[in-house]
Amino acid sequence: MKIAFILPSLKPTAPILVAQDIIAGLRKCHPNVDVTVFYLKQSDLQVTFNVPTVKISFFKAIDFSNYDIVHSHMFKPDFYIFLHSMFKQKKTRFVSTLHSLFLEDLYDHYGYIKSRIFGLVWALSWSKFDRLAVLSHTSKTYYSKVLPFFEYKLSIINNGRDVDSSLIQNCSNDDVSCKIKALKNDKNIVIGTCCIVRELKGLELVIYALAKNDSFDFVLIGDGPYLEYLIELSVKLGVRERFHTLGRIENAYVYVSLFDIYVMPSISEGFCLALLEAAAQKSNIVTSNIEIFKEIFPNEVTFFELGNVDSLVSAIGTSYKKDLGDDVYMKYKENYTVDVMSNNYYDLYITMMNNK
Repeated sequence: MKIAFILPSLKPTAPILVAQDIIAGLRKCHPNVDVTVFYLKQSDLQVTFNVPTVKISFFKAIDFSNYDIVHSHMFKPDFYIFLHSMFKQKKTRFVSTLHSLFLEDLYDHYGYIKSRIFGLVWALSWSKFDRLAVLSHTSKTYYSKVLPFFEYKLSIINNGRDVDSSLIQNCSNDDVSCKIKALKNDKNIVIGTCCIVRELKGLELVIYALAKNDSFDFVLIGDGPYLEYLIELSVKLGVRERFHTLGRIENAYVYVSLFDIYVMPSISEGFCLALLEAAAQKSNIVTSNIEIFKEIFPNEVTFFELGNVDSLVSAIGTSYKKDLGDDVYMKYKENYTVDVMSNNYYDLYITMMNNK
């Protein structure tokens, strides 16, 4: 089986990491698979793949007929396939992974008008695809309502994510670890999260929670357009000294086990890799009660009512006393590892090839 992956870049964002994990899992579990990665844009930071990678021009088509499966991720690669597959060979099958609830995600980045324009173009692109891989039943319900004419193309494949235990061990006494450990004592609860700091992450609620309970310290690993607002809010509420911003750190998950509570107050999510990284380390996890989180870990995390700071404060206290780490780890091992995800994609590829 020959597969081409088409990516917007090799920049270490969540969709690229998912593609990297799919490929690594395929190569591990199915050695007969031959994979090439094509990407459209050079970036300063790039992840490494264990297969050939080729930089391509958006305006020049690759020969799709050389591949059984072409698997794309995100807007530009999907539109690239739309433009260049007008006269595709019948044997080639096209699949895209839809990593988020696309209209909400576009709105968060570009505002209402641009999100509707890009959303229309993106949806048009999917007309050329044989399958659209969505990450959850929640996502499938969303896309079935927004794009009912593509419902027959939707296939559910959960994300998977592994953590490197040796990397965690190697960082156990570095400067960042020491900073987090220094916060811990018998009187406080260290809350933490790792993410790109955007409005949809709902992090301002954690800042308000600091003002409600002076035993909380909040460690944020990540950077993004919403960080400055959070800092200003923490100053305004008088909690800046308990809001610890560590910036972007590669492989930030290595510090997750140092948190007493891993918090995810998201307003909207596709299928969060950071949540799986926390589960893989038996973390006590508190999340908002949005549908995707209730689907992934229905009984293994502590939920709070979205947007309700008192509910968040209560959930943190409950999670701190009630250790669900073993439960969330078992659920993770059964459903959300890289091997599980890559095998599910392999099965999808086989199904697509058999439906010629």
